Amino acid sequence: MQRVPSALFAVMIVSFVLPWYTVSCLGEPVLTSNGIQTLTGQVRINDDFAKDLKDSERIGDATHSSESVVVQILAAVALLCAVGGYGVSIMAPTSSRRRTAMILALVVSILAGVGILFGPSMFASRLDTVLASADGSGGGLLTGIAAGLIKDRTNIAIEIGPWLLLLASLGIVAVSFLADRGLLGEDAGAAVRGGQS
Repeated sequence: MQRVPSALFAVMIVSFVLPWYTVSCLGEPVLTSNGIQTLTGQVRINDDFAKDLKDSERIGDATHSSESVVVQILAAVALLCAVGGYGVSIMAPTSSRRRTAMILALVVSILAGVGILFGPSMFASRLDTVLASADGSGGGLLTGIAAGLIKDRTNIAIEIGPWLLLLASLGIVAVSFLADRGLLGEDAGAAVRGGQS
């Protein structure tokens, strides 16, 4: 049981290379972003969609909006807590280290929850700003695609990454809480008592 938090913190770190958000228009994926891209304010534009862009950098410019900065900060703090928690969890277990890992995991779960709730609207806001300014003559998109995206309000799906981050962090909080209460069996109880002595 002592290795469970370490494994879950590793899962949290791995979640940053998994898909986080997908933007679709009429069922077709347009933009995708994994955890690292979300952290750095980048998006990957679908190849077919990119062919219809007159200036694909307009989408890239939108990553510097104030909404995207909030998402980037949430992702950065979550990654730092995950890395810090992993470091704490692989040390010899003591009750204070277990509580530190639990607090870091709790912070990540709160940040992941906020990201799941508000990330798509922040993502949509920055895209809507760019798409609304696009016209067929001088904008970054052909008229038909711009109109279709605006009309559809850019359908954004939350992918596996944020959910895995949230579930792993909640798992660490639960395991740490139960270990502190001595509810994970003899080994866990002995570890807690040994750490407190």
